[in-house]
Order: sequence, then structure tokens, then C-alpha cells
Amino acid sequence: MVREKTIKNCLEKGKDGGGIIITTQSSKLSEMHYKKALKNIEVMNYLKVGKYSDWTVISAYYSMYQACLSILTRIGLKSKDHTCTVAVIEKYFIKTGKIDKKFLDQYKGLTNIVKELEKVKIEQKLLSVLKDVRDRRENLQYDVETSVIISLDDMIKNTIKFVEESKILVDNLDVKFIEAVRKDVKRLI
Repeated sequence: MVREKTIKNCLEKGKDGGGIIITTQSSKLSEMHYKKALKNIEVMNYLKVGKYSDWTVISAYYSMYQACLSILTRIGLKSKDHTCTVAVIEKYFIKTGKIDKKFLDQYKGLTNIVKELEKVKIEQKLLSVLKDVRDRRENLQYDVETSVIISLDDMIKNTIKFVEESKILVDNLDVKFIEAVRKDVKRLI
């Protein structure tokens, strides 16, 4: 599986200070990342009003990225790599419409917890928005282009929804599920 390979590489990079490292779970740090995501939303809206469309996109991405970090810190992962962060979110926290049987087989007794959590996971569509905005952010931030050829209103609406769904997800994470994810990540080391 591609995400597992990516996460495995990220854990390897984590040994040298990059990538992903397994750390202590922190509700407080998770909340701080969420608040930073909200602050970035304020900045995003301010920049849109000022007609800075390139920086509106950049702020949108960082709003969603901080929301992702909020999820990761809640389960006890620290990421210093955007690709690594998205790989973990995609593997464990995106609605797929199906339950990962392999995951459930490894962690007996989680079926009901996983079914309940599936209801509050982030929508697949919003993962696509995150990836699209990430790519646009990279182009706008590192190139000289400043104009944007997307609907900023739709992007802003989806950014806000992504951050909101991330918060709902964090608030509904079950201790057993967190431990199962941590165990599954450790398995990849």
C-alpha cells in the first residue's frame, strides 16, 4: 500500500529529525494547532478582501495543514513534513465508506468504535481539496505567478469545512482507537 510505504519512509526520516516521530499525545497542543487553523482562516478572509488571491490560497492551505497537525498531535505524532502529514491523515482519518478489515483484524474489539468514528471522519472530497490547494500553494509560493484560476469562495468554504470536520474528528477520537493507530504506526517502524 502506497500510504504505508510513505509513512514508513516518514518514520525513517523521523530518526534524523524530519518526517514523523511518535511522541506523547497532547490534547492541549492539539487545541493550539486548531486555534492556529482558525487564525489562518481569519488571515485567509482578510487577504481575500484585500484581493491577494495568491496569499489567500497559501493561508487556506496552512489552515487545513494546522487542522491536520491538530489531529496528529492528539494521537501523539509529530510531523515536520507535509507529505508525511497528509499520508497519515489519508490512511486513518478519511471517510472511505468501508471499514479497513485488515486494521480491524489486528485490533479486535474496535469494530463498533471504528464504525462510529467513520461517521465523523473527514470527507474524501475535502482530502482532494487539501491536496489541490497544497499543489497550488507550492506553485504560488515558489513561483512568480500571483493570479489564481479557481473559485476562492469555494476554496474558502471547503477550507472552513475541512477545519470544522477536523475539530469534530478530534473531539470524537476514542482512546482505544488512538492506541490502535499508534500501534499500527509503530508496526511500520
